[in-house]
Amino acid sequence: MDKLPSVIILPGWRVSSNRYTDLKERFNYAGYLAYVFGFAGFEPDKPLDRPMSLADYALDVENFIREKKIKKAVLIGHSFGGRVGILLAGNDLDWLSVLVLTGTPGFVPVNSFKRNLFLILSKIGKLIFSFPILNIFSSISKKILYRLSGSVDYLKVDGNLKKTFQSVIREDLEPFMKKIKVPTLLIWGEDDSMVSVSIARKMKKTIINSHIEVISNGTHGIPFNNAEEFYKLVEKFI
Repeated sequence: MDKLPSVIILPGWRVSSNRYTDLKERFNYAGYLAYVFGFAGFEPDKPLDRPMSLADYALDVENFIREKKIKKAVLIGHSFGGRVGILLAGNDLDWLSVLVLTGTPGFVPVNSFKRNLFLILSKIGKLIFSFPILNIFSSISKKILYRLSGSVDYLKVDGNLKKTFQSVIREDLEPFMKKIKVPTLLIWGEDDSMVSVSIARKMKKTIINSHIEVISNGTHGIPFNNAEEFYKLVEKFI
């Protein structure tokens, strides 16, 4: 019997690696060697000392692979982690055997006008609310603006992480999806309000060797909210 591949879980944007413990332990119990990769800026012991790109994060994952001497691996990318997974898989790496994507926004947002408007208004708002008399409304106004633009994740970042976020959402992953050769499983929550199932179906058409599974009543957090069902789908696909 061939040795089982390692399983590496790539977390969503600023989601603690601890959230994936249940899923990781299910793989470990089944005989896989599973890891949850901690991204810089997402973990207390991994501060972000500069703005990063997806390529920077992908390089960190590759360094981790070499450090652990992993020969074959299944990558499970959740949301932001899936962006990194797509970038890695699109480079046809010899250690990657299977790619699993869940809740990953594989395309530059269709509502790019809305995103660009948000970035412009955020800069104008920063100037307006710099006046002392208006400063007390700054926090509330930012929250309203970010929610209207669909950039709730932006509420949780500042400094280098904010610049990283701005860079990440602009990166076009479609060319990399078209280059993916490994078997790819798309697992989506039926009720994912952050990245709809329609995006997953579009990604399936773009990634040639891909399959899609939809979890009934599942949301954006299915890797930890529906860990058992998620694990079974991945294990069956592997």
